Amino acid sequence: MKTQTPITAERRNMENRTRNHRFLVSLTEKEMVSLMKKIRKTGLTRDAYVRMVLAEKQPKERPSPDCFEILKVLHQISINMNQIALKANITGTINANAYWENSRRLQEAIGEIKEKKFE
Repeated sequence: MKTQTPITAERRNMENRTRNHRFLVSLTEKEMVSLMKKIRKTGLTRDAYVRMVLAEKQPKERPSPDCFEILKVLHQISINMNQIALKANITGTINANAYWENSRRLQEAIGEIKEKKFE
């Protein structure tokens, strides 16, 4: 009776792998630096970047950390405004101070977004 060799996770991954063709590209130092700079801006892996370019999709730059901070502020303002609206619907009155404070914070965030976008 013949015993079967157990299939390892690595072998299973290789069998299921659809991207099994590789190619080597020679670049000058300048071309490599340029390519790596573009890749770093997107946050993608080198493979993912090349696949996107081959698919004729324009890889987008990763948003700056400032962008994520502004999104957190906008999210919090959104939650606050929803709470104000919910309370207004239940009680029939609105907390004007809270509303205007959130409105001011929203205008500040919009101003920051405009500054960052056009820098």
